[in-house]
Amino acid sequence: MDPDLVREYHAELRDTCRAGVLLIGTLILTIYPLWAWVDLRLEPEIAPSFLAVRAITLLPIFLLYIWVLFRPPSGRICMWIGWVSLTAVEVSVAWMIPQLKQSLGIYLLGFTLIMVGGAGLLQWQRSMIVSFFAVSFTALALFFALASYQWTESAGLFLAFHLVSGLSISVTTWMHRYSVGLADFKTRDALIRETKRADDLALEMSRLSRVDALTGLANRRLWDEATAQIFAVTRRGNMTLAVIMIDIDYFKKINDGFGHAAGDCALKAVADLIARRSRSADIAARLGGDELAILCPASGLEGAMGFAENLRVMASDLVIDEFPGLRLTLSIGVAVARDGDDKDIADLMKRADAQLYEAKRTRNAVCGE
Repeated sequence: MDPDLVREYHAELRDTCRAGVLLIGTLILTIYPLWAWVDLRLEPEIAPSFLAVRAITLLPIFLLYIWVLFRPPSGRICMWIGWVSLTAVEVSVAWMIPQLKQSLGIYLLGFTLIMVGGAGLLQWQRSMIVSFFAVSFTALALFFALASYQWTESAGLFLAFHLVSGLSISVTTWMHRYSVGLADFKTRDALIRETKRADDLALEMSRLSRVDALTGLANRRLWDEATAQIFAVTRRGNMTLAVIMIDIDYFKKINDGFGHAAGDCALKAVADLIARRSRSADIAARLGGDELAILCPASGLEGAMGFAENLRVMASDLVIDEFPGLRLTLSIGVAVARDGDDKDIADLMKRADAQLYEAKRTRNAVCGE
C-alpha cells in the first residue's frame, strides 16, 4: 500500500469525520432541545422530567462540539465523539419511551431517526456501528423492564415494526457508505499502482533516451505516453488529477548574461528541487527549453497549489555554486481535471499553460483555476 495514499486517505477521513460530527452536533443542539415543545404538547405531566434529562444530555455534547469546532482532534477521536454524542441522545430517548402515556409512535420515530442519522452521516467502523446498535437496544429493553411497562399486542407490534425498520435502513445505509468508501480507496490504490508502473516504464525508457539527459526528468516522449495512461485510469476511476506547468523566469537573460552553462545549471537545480519534493506517484518532465511540468495523480487544486507554492519559495533560495550571483524565480500554472472539460491530457495541459501565462505577467508567482 502506497504510504502517500494512506496518509492522504487518513487526512480526508479526519476532515470527513470532523464535518460529520459538526453536522450531527448542530442537528442535536438545534432539534433535541426544541423537542421539549413536543413534550409539553403531548406529555405535559412528564415534560419537566424529560426537560431535565435533555439538559443533562446536551451539556457534554455541547462541550464536545466546541472541542471539535475549535481544536479538531484526530479522525479516530472524531469518530468516538460522534458515537458518544449520538449514543447519549439515543439512550435518553430510550429512557423517555417507557414513561409515555401516549404518543409512543412519534418518540419511536425519533429513536429510529437517530439510528439512521448515525449510520448515514458519520464515518463509523464496523465495531462502532455494532456497539451503537447494541447500546441503543439494550438501553431500550432495560428501561422498559425497569418501568414495568404494560404491554399490549398492538404496542408490541408497533414497537417491533419501528425498530426492525429503523435497524434495516440503518444497516443498509451504513453498508452502502462503507462499500462506496472501500471502492474509492481501492480505486486510488489501483491508480497509485498504475502510476508506479508508469515510473517503472520511465526507468526502462531511460535506456532508450526517454529521460532528459540534462535534468534527469522524463522527456516529452515519455511524458506523453505516461500521462496519457494515467489520465485514462483517472477518468475511469473518477479521481482527481492535477498538472503543474513551470517556467524559469528570465531564462533567456540568464543565458545571455551568465552564459549557457549557467542556464544548464539553473535547469538542473530546479529539476533536482522538483525531484526531491515530488511524491513517488508524481511524474515530472522537461517538455522543452526551460518549460517543466509535473503530473500529480490523486491531487486536488488545494494540494497542487500548495505544492507549487512550496516549489516557488524554495527555488528562490537555491544557490548555484558555479554562479553565486545567479538567483532564480519560477512562474507556475496549475490546473485540475474536470469532468466534461478535458477530453485528454492535452486539454488539461492547455488550461495549466493558460494559468502559467497569467503567472508570467508578474513573474515569481503561482496561478491556478
